[in-house]
Amino acid sequence: MSRPLTELFPVGPETRLDPDFLNGLIREIQSRVAELQVLKEGLDAAIGQAQEIALVRVNEIIGPAQSELNDRLNEAQTALSSASTLLSELESEQFEISQIDGLSDALSDKASDTDLDEVAAELPLNSLWTGA
Repeated sequence: MSRPLTELFPVGPETRLDPDFLNGLIREIQSRVAELQVLKEGLDAAIGQAQEIALVRVNEIIGPAQSELNDRLNEAQTALSSASTLLSELESEQFEISQIDGLSDALSDKASDTDLDEVAAELPLNSLWTGA
């Protein structure tokens, strides 16, 4: 580390500010400024690279993720709106909650009792493949 300027160029009541003294001081200051300029250029380059990396991250990761999040939010809002409309329709038909719960339970029981293999066997899908 370089020594302080006050050590290199001490100034006192008897110091002569002649051209040699002043030129030496100016050269030392220029040397130190040049070193700082090199450091500044390195920092500027590092900051530029960091900004480029951040921009790439935003464009490739954050942007698409935010777009997907917005799409999901729109889907959720659409589903909520549909559910709200359905609820309004049900209320206007004056169904009782017990009727709706009973219907839900009946559908759940039917779904759990249904064997998918039996349903598949009953469907005429095999004839589409075999030509039978």
